[in-house]
Amino acid sequence: MSVVGTHAGETLAQILDRKREEIKKAGKTFWLYKSHSAKPSAVQKLANSNPKETVCLFIHPSTDGGAKPTKHEERLEEFSSDGLSWQEVPEGILVTGDHKGTFALVLKDIEPVEEMIDTWDYSSFADPSKPLKTRLGDSTLPVIKKSSENHPEKMKSNIRKVVAVAKLTKPFGVWLRNS
Repeated sequence: MSVVGTHAGETLAQILDRKREEIKKAGKTFWLYKSHSAKPSAVQKLANSNPKETVCLFIHPSTDGGAKPTKHEERLEEFSSDGLSWQEVPEGILVTGDHKGTFALVLKDIEPVEEMIDTWDYSSFADPSKPLKTRLGDSTLPVIKKSSENHPEKMKSNIRKVVAVAKLTKPFGVWLRNS
């Protein structure tokens, strides 16, 4: 699950359109994120443990301005699925952002939607006894479908609008950098 907003001067609608075009041209796209809780290894572990297709729900922040707009427009040119071996970002895929501590979800499909979800229906993948909890700097989280409704640390603002649903593809999550 990932809280989304504007990025590098593009609206969310523009980003979704561009990413869908990249998928048509390159067969996949990279969705940049920064999160302490969703390093590529955690995303890969979640996806590899899931016998079904792994999806990411892109949700609106609980309040306007809750997703801090990124101003970085620096093109990131290399990716790695293990943090050791690096490859060029495939032609036709544009990834911009701050090159420090930046990751990407690897998507094979992304569709705009307008649905509401209850975040109390989800828990942390890393520790299923803990509720889903987003915050600035930690807005992309590997989660599982498990109720956290009765957890004392659950999020106060639990009803969120889903703006897009994406299907992940191997290697699911990658590290990004400049060459």
